[in-house]
Amino acid sequence: MFPKSTFLKFGVAAWAAAFSLFSANAWAMEDQLNKVNAYAQNELNEWAHHPVIIAALRKQNEEHAALSFEHIVSLDTAWRASKTEDANEALTIRLNNKTAAFLKGIQAASSFAITEVFVVDNRGLNVAQSTATSDFWQGDEDKWLNPFYHDEKTDTGTSYDISDIDYDASTGAVQVQASLPIKDPETGDTIGTITFGFNLGKLSS
Repeated sequence: MFPKSTFLKFGVAAWAAAFSLFSANAWAMEDQLNKVNAYAQNELNEWAHHPVIIAALRKQNEEHAALSFEHIVSLDTAWRASKTEDANEALTIRLNNKTAAFLKGIQAASSFAITEVFVVDNRGLNVAQSTATSDFWQGDEDKWLNPFYHDEKTDTGTSYDISDIDYDASTGAVQVQASLPIKDPETGDTIGTITFGFNLGKLSS
């Protein structure tokens, strides 16, 4: 039998090692989140206001101006019920339009550290996206609400929203989303939002 002191020493050493590993991981995670914040203030904001995105938002906002809430819910329900891209005409359009091609280019240029990009109109409905999303309407989620209504929020110093960290157990990927408002360069009005998903493990140092 080992003496009690041996177990105590082993226990202290194990806890110390675990704490050290946790601290290192926490520091690395904070460093990666700082990079996402830097991206949001610079590159992401520039991409968000590219002319192709502004034009697409203006067009869809005009088309959706008269949509009732009930109609929006029905569109979202139909989207969710479609199990494949072929069965979802709205998704097919938003994955293959000119704006989607621009978003896919951003994703590919990041070596897929950016896992997804999607643009959302002033009613909370997707305009274009680089990958499929589970829903069509984002209007009830913080990723749309916080950046779209940021001018009315007095408790935040930024106009963008950083989501909670999400761990995908199936892939081991640690992901976070950054969502920004998009303003019309002519009027200054917020006309939509854009959300970028990041794989924190792939962000360059």
